[in-house]
Amino acid sequence: SGQMNFQVFPLGIGADQQQLSVAFDGAGTFGGGDEAVSGCTDSTACNYNAEATEDDGSCEYTSCVVSGCTDELACNYDAAATEEDGSCDYCSCQRPPTPYTLVVEGVPAVVPGMTTYRFYVTLPDEGDRFSAVFGNNDSNLEVSAPAGAYNSSFNSSWNASGINPAFLPAFPELAADTYATVGLAGPASTSGQAGAADPSIVEDADQMITPFFLTDGATLMESNTLTGASWYVLNTASNGLADDDNRVLIMQVTTAGNVSGQISYQVFPLGVGSDQQQLNVAFDGEGVFGGDEPTVACGCTDDSASNFDPGATYDDGSCVFDVAGCTDAEACNYEEAATVDDGSCVFAEPLLDCEGNCLNDADGDGVCDEAEEGCTDDAACNYDPSAAVEDGTCTYPEEDFLDCEGNCLNDADDDGVCDEIEVLGCTAPDACNYNAEATEDDGTCEYTSCVVSGCTDS
Repeated sequence: SGQMNFQVFPLGIGADQQQLSVAFDGAGTFGGGDEAVSGCTDSTACNYNAEATEDDGSCEYTSCVVSGCTDELACNYDAAATEEDGSCDYCSCQRPPTPYTLVVEGVPAVVPGMTTYRFYVTLPDEGDRFSAVFGNNDSNLEVSAPAGAYNSSFNSSWNASGINPAFLPAFPELAADTYATVGLAGPASTSGQAGAADPSIVEDADQMITPFFLTDGATLMESNTLTGASWYVLNTASNGLADDDNRVLIMQVTTAGNVSGQISYQVFPLGVGSDQQQLNVAFDGEGVFGGDEPTVACGCTDDSASNFDPGATYDDGSCVFDVAGCTDAEACNYEEAATVDDGSCVFAEPLLDCEGNCLNDADGDGVCDEAEEGCTDDAACNYDPSAAVEDGTCTYPEEDFLDCEGNCLNDADDDGVCDEIEVLGCTAPDACNYNAEATEDDGTCEYTSCVVSGCTDS
């Protein structure tokens, strides 16, 4: 409590100075007379007036509200939003990978019956640099391949520098070799990367790790001694930077079985060595290991969809729902949208379309060409070229030498007697050699052989 004297220059004008002496007692507003100050006295309102002593009912709560997505995990998070409007979208943006996770991918090896496992470490920031793989008594390095690691005799190095690209066409199995690396699948000199460098290695002479990369059939690499072991590149090597997929290849193992173990590695965030991150990550087969579990998993969350993803936490609009119907494109009631056949397909009768009409009816008689009946023998007099089914009605000339109208096929003298049945001979009745069956006179008639000379007077 007490009283206070103070001076104010209204609008900054010294000549208009105001000097006041105000008594006070505890919290409150003092001076300025005893008149009440009307206004909004609710501190949660948009128009709250801290000087108001009497609420005038003018409080309003909407003008200062900014609707939007208030979840920082969402793609469309709005830092200015004061009220959640349900618009949060979690699946439309590309999320950076979890920092420094170990990714193991398996692909069929060029060596039959084997799998090539490639080990990567994710580097989410463009300036991150991978430094080293290591193992010691504090942070172990162990890779187990019970079926034996494949090591090609054509790679005499423990690292990828021995994978000579010029040898691959002649010896394709060289690509399946087991090797250590930092960001390279071959020699630095042929990588095309400016500033790339093959990795270096240090190892305990009593527990060497290089035999795992040199001995065909090796089953175990481990480093857990005080001295330990490491393969590494300097912070200046360009192959320590991430590739287009935000990751660095650190090892390849080809084997006929599984791989498992633990890997210790060092990363320089944004290339700053003093901020080094050293991790030890256990792995077993293929997968993503280490790092935090993802808080956002996009996929189809509708359990009635055919692609329902029970692991999805947010729906990304990818749900596909089965549509029952006829899925046979040859059916009359084929449904293009159907994804599951329900056995309802209806097919046209043979030779007919789905409306029951002939697919082929050249003469338009309502009988399908394939079912037309008639004489199908093209040698018959009544051959029907449109007939597809023989009905036994074929008719033929009475004789082989006649046509279907009964005319001779061959009649050189046009006498109505076919050449094939012409009988040559003498056709003169008074000739000695008259042939009553002759149809064609052959000029042989003679009249003397049948004449007998002698006395004819009885």
